[in-house]
Amino acid sequence: MTGQPFRVVVADPQPPEQVTWLQGLAEPFGLEVQAPATKDETALKTLLAQVDGMIVQRRTVAADMLAAAPYLRVIQKMGGRRDKIDIAAARW
Repeated sequence: MTGQPFRVVVADPQPPEQVTWLQGLAEPFGLEVQAPATKDETALKTLLAQVDGMIVQRRTVAADMLAAAPYLRVIQKMGGRRDKIDIAAARW
């Protein structure tokens, strides 16, 4: 462990109070939570360039999005279906 927090992005836009709640919940576990303010894919890709993990609920996670995330180690899909994640691109 490098002492750096494990950085996570919530891929689906969230209300600011939800992001604040998640940040407070995650901080004691060494997690740093970020979320884009809008559905803009460019903003998300900017955040993905810096994170270790992604939480996704509705957004499609395509190969170009994964390519923008060089440090990504985990994708947490909320819900039961994984058809919105490009599984082949997610494999190393």
